[in-house]
Amino acid sequence: MTTIAANRDQSIRIEDMFKNSTSFNDEEFLRAFRMNREQARNLVLLLQETSHFKDIGTKERPLLFQLLVFLYRVGQKGKAGSDSKVNQFFKIGKGTVRRYVRNVMRSLLELKDQFLCWPEREERAEISSRILVEFGFPNCVGIMDGTLVFLDEAPVQDTIAYFSRKTRYALSLLVVCDDRKRITYIYGPWPGSTHDNRIWRNSKLCVKKDEFFSEREYLLGDSAFSISPVVVQSFKKTPGQASLCNEEEFFNTKLGSPRVRSEHCIGILKNRFPCLKTINIRIKGRDQLKEFMDLVEACSVLHNILIKDDDIPQEWIDTIEEQTDWSMADDAVDADENVVSRRDAIFHYVIECYYNG
Repeated sequence: MTTIAANRDQSIRIEDMFKNSTSFNDEEFLRAFRMNREQARNLVLLLQETSHFKDIGTKERPLLFQLLVFLYRVGQKGKAGSDSKVNQFFKIGKGTVRRYVRNVMRSLLELKDQFLCWPEREERAEISSRILVEFGFPNCVGIMDGTLVFLDEAPVQDTIAYFSRKTRYALSLLVVCDDRKRITYIYGPWPGSTHDNRIWRNSKLCVKKDEFFSEREYLLGDSAFSISPVVVQSFKKTPGQASLCNEEEFFNTKLGSPRVRSEHCIGILKNRFPCLKTINIRIKGRDQLKEFMDLVEACSVLHNILIKDDDIPQEWIDTIEEQTDWSMADDAVDADENVVSRRDAIFHYVIECYYNG
């Protein structure tokens, strides 16, 4: 019978873990594996249909066991998620830990086209309709923000480039979500010192904007992003300006409401998978960067699968404010005068409809 170690003194059967018992209750299951038992059961049914696990067949331990290894790994912050720590919990070899994590990760990445993809035109229309009704921004198809994932160790090469504004070594990501906190695009990794706008400028959403946005569609962001036909960002005081005008302050406040959805999306992602707060990986080159991004995308797929349940533990929500990496005080960038300012049009719409209404 397959068992795992709940602690050094007690081993329990996997089958028992799916019963709310004194040996492993609901709270302990959620804390160890970052989801409840029903979600884990449903996830097994989903993953067993992927080609990767079909190819494995009976050569490995049951999918359920491998999934729990993966979930425990991504549910730990920093060195607590190292191979040696995970192998102590499950009483399996370090190589086996790495193999099981890789198996589940590959299967989750097979589901990217289904659960982590840019919305088609019809879905974007639905998103923009909901955002207009709830927040008053017409034609908006998402909210974007940058976030940092701290590194447990300094990278081997270009070390200074990874030293972030939070005075820690980090990798930087760009995250786009919809109004329901579902991730529609995630891009990276970039060294932690990289400005969010530079990452955005190199993303395919920006470089090939005509392939991803219909006419008048755009994303909301903070003042760190430059003016663009597909970006509407908050106002920031210019050098020498004492304060924003009342209309600009009103616009920033109104824009702050949908931006909270981005804050919550990233916060829930990191609280469910604490490995994305601090990652136990030594960046030596491209291989480690790819490994990191594969893990980020696998966690994002899981986030999107689970966010539909909308039963996020309150303690995860309570800590989101402390984890956010942006604020209205983010460094602004120079506007690109060669593009039409989408913000001007949206600003006048919001002021006309809500400030003067």
